[in-house]
Parts: sequence; C-alpha cells; structure tokens
Amino acid sequence: MSGEALAYIYCGAWVAECPGKCGNVQTVSLETVAVYRCGYCQGLAPLRWPPEEMAGELMAVLNRRPNPDNRNWYPEGHDVAVRFGLPHGQSVQDLVDESAEHGVF
Repeated sequence: MSGEALAYIYCGAWVAECPGKCGNVQTVSLETVAVYRCGYCQGLAPLRWPPEEMAGELMAVLNRRPNPDNRNWYPEGHDVAVRFGLPHGQSVQDLVDESAEHGVF
C-alpha cells in the first residue's frame, strides 16, 4: 500500500480512508497514533493527524454544533474535500467563525 492515511472529522468522529483505494473508511482514535490498518483490505499505512493540541480543539469546537452532520473538518488538500468542493485546511478559528455565522455560538 502506498501513501498515508489522513485523519479527518466526519459527523463528529475521527475517520480515515484507506490510501490503498479499496474504498474503506473507518473510525480511528487518537490512541492509534502512527499506523492505519484497513479493516477491509488489511493494508497498513502511516496515519497522519493534525497536531495533538489542534485535534482536541477541533473536536471541542465541532462538538458544540447541535447537528452531528455539521461536525466535519478536512485537512488541507484532502482528496474528498477537494473533489466535492468542501472546506479544507480550516483553522480552529475558522470553525468558530463558521459556527458563529450560523448562530451556534
């Protein structure tokens, strides 16, 4: 398997997709710091997280949103976000501002 798995937040959960392109997306946790093991194809790949402090802050901000469908964050250049024209690479402050625009804070 080539490439690395990128941790991102989807509907309030940390997930990563298989970089082997088998199509599998599965939940990951901060305890799974370095390696992604695909539950479908069993491939292994490095798992890249945002900085630990930022990861906690991202979840804290997103968890304040009442609808889990709106608790999403993608790292800069994430393939899914780019393909579907979704925001990516947002800072914690960007998420706070976005929430405020929608009356969450």
